[in-house]
Amino acid sequence: MTLTATTPTAPTPAVWTITYRAGTAGTAVQRAATTLTCAHNAGSNVAAFAIRNGRLYGWGSNLYGQLGLGTSAAGPRTPVRIDGGTLAGKTIVAVDNCSRTVVALAADNTLHAFGAGSNGQLGDGSTSTTAYSPVAVDQSGALKGKTIVAIASAPAHSVVVASDGTAYAWGSRSGGALGDDNASGAPGAQLTPTAVRMPIETVGGVTTTARFTAVVAITGITVALSATGRVYTWGTANISGSLGNGTTSGDVLRPTQVVGLAGKNIVAITAGSSHVLALGDDGTVYGWGRNDSGQALPGSTTAQLAPVAVPKTGPGGYRVRVIAAGLDHSHAIAVDSGTTVRLGWGAQSSGQVGNGVSGTAVPSLSGVAPIAEPDGSSLAGKTVAALGAGPYSTFAIATDGTLHAWGADTSGTLGDDATIGNKSIPVRVAALP
Repeated sequence: MTLTATTPTAPTPAVWTITYRAGTAGTAVQRAATTLTCAHNAGSNVAAFAIRNGRLYGWGSNLYGQLGLGTSAAGPRTPVRIDGGTLAGKTIVAVDNCSRTVVALAADNTLHAFGAGSNGQLGDGSTSTTAYSPVAVDQSGALKGKTIVAIASAPAHSVVVASDGTAYAWGSRSGGALGDDNASGAPGAQLTPTAVRMPIETVGGVTTTARFTAVVAITGITVALSATGRVYTWGTANISGSLGNGTTSGDVLRPTQVVGLAGKNIVAITAGSSHVLALGDDGTVYGWGRNDSGQALPGSTTAQLAPVAVPKTGPGGYRVRVIAAGLDHSHAIAVDSGTTVRLGWGAQSSGQVGNGVSGTAVPSLSGVAPIAEPDGSSLAGKTVAALGAGPYSTFAIATDGTLHAWGADTSGTLGDDATIGNKSIPVRVAALP
């Protein structure tokens, strides 16, 4: 899922793109994408990435070589350029990472991966334990002749979408995460991209193969959005109900529609560790899956096995336009009477909601209301254009092109070069070199 905002920064306008678990190829005067890891191996192993003018930057944890710097040394606490290995000379248009493995898409349609690879998630035909420098994903087989438009990386598998709407996956097959209809664990790993078995849709009495437009991946599960606004999931059943099919059992080996959203026109999807959010064209947010901190449904701590609408509270009639999800927290950007507002709900134990409060594991919310920027917030007086969330931290791009972060900072993930420690109010990320 790619969210784009035009910012009036001098000397020329800039187009900033923030990407969470997926990206769309394109060209722009200036591009910046920030993605954060998902919940697997969370805590101190979190890295963040940004793209500007086709150059890739990263900071934070490098435990698994996920910064692609050619070394296992500790990662930097401010952004550094990543241009080694197969990324040398490449213009990067999208990047996605999920704690251990990073996938990047270049403007020449080549795919690259770095970090952990023991489950084949590098897609280069190997099960190398770690790729400290970027390697090329094998595009000579199933991806031959395909133009890639969206990418997603999970801890043990990766997924991409082509311009014709077809999807491809590689890495661990456990639980059906690859969606190729093969039985769980047979074989255990797919070392190069393989075709996802695409579902059939009937629209207006016409039956045709679905065309995916966006994809997100979390541990053992993939979520995809079709051009008709339908949501599909596949992979490992879990106790949180992350598949959204009303049950906690029975692995799903191929894309299956989330029937609880039938009749809704979904325009965006995102996912945290084990919960998923979907945005309807009317501005309604739907959540399902893990909910121990109210991240899927505020006011409840019960796992949501099927989509439920996130309730609104407070004055005004805001309309959500952007969504993001972390390990146990969720975020949105909305417009209320012409004013852009920031929303956040779920856990704030590390300050990840960004409302100036930390240490509260489960906020007592019956719904979601706009956040008033706390004193000292780097976002004070600014308008948020895009959001992205990590395990216990959150990132934002303002319309003036500045990057901001808040929440957990155990590995320098916030990128502000300050003393390591959680921050419950937004701070400025150091300027890209």
